[in-house]
Amino acid sequence: MTRAGLIPADGEIWRTRRRAIVPALHRRYIESMVGMFGDSALHGARTLQAAHLVRRAGGPALEPASPGRSAAAGCTQARLQGL
Repeated sequence: MTRAGLIPADGEIWRTRRRAIVPALHRRYIESMVGMFGDSALHGARTLQAAHLVRRAGGPALEPASPGRSAAAGCTQARLQGL
């Protein structure tokens, strides 16, 4: 898409690519994603803060996350289902 991307494209190429991009730029979708990113950032900050406090008190270090579903995945699904 670099040489004939959305902006330099014209005619049918422009229409086809614009149709593909418009859903990702829908206001409700962006609002949902921004909210999800905020929730995920807060969750991560709280997790790190709790791990820091535990570690500072002599407890074990934070364990790596499992390679499966993240804790924020449920939040993501709930937000997207509300669209």
